[in-house]
Amino acid sequence: MLEHILEFIFMMFLSVGTSFFILFIDFTFNENNIFDWYYLFIYKKFEKTYPKLFKILGGCVICYGTWVSFGLFNIYHHMFNINYIYVIPFIGINYIILKILKDDD
Repeated sequence: MLEHILEFIFMMFLSVGTSFFILFIDFTFNENNIFDWYYLFIYKKFEKTYPKLFKILGGCVICYGTWVSFGLFNIYHHMFNINYIYVIPFIGINYIILKILKDDD
């Protein structure tokens, strides 16, 4: 029982760290930052023609954050042997943190 509680707490710390990593990536998409060229590229190519793909590729921090979280959870699963049952709370915690900390209205 204690092992599962500790694993859940560890997963929460990884989830918070992943949320901050996603916010940092989103920050780099801003104008005059290192990946502004990427954001402009996906904006020109996908925003009008494929709006859902645009969101997943970086147009919406929560949309692409969900997929980045899922991918990073798989890496964490193999590195730290975290049970797959925690993928839903992991992505849920990421969603809540990104929703709170992202300042777009």
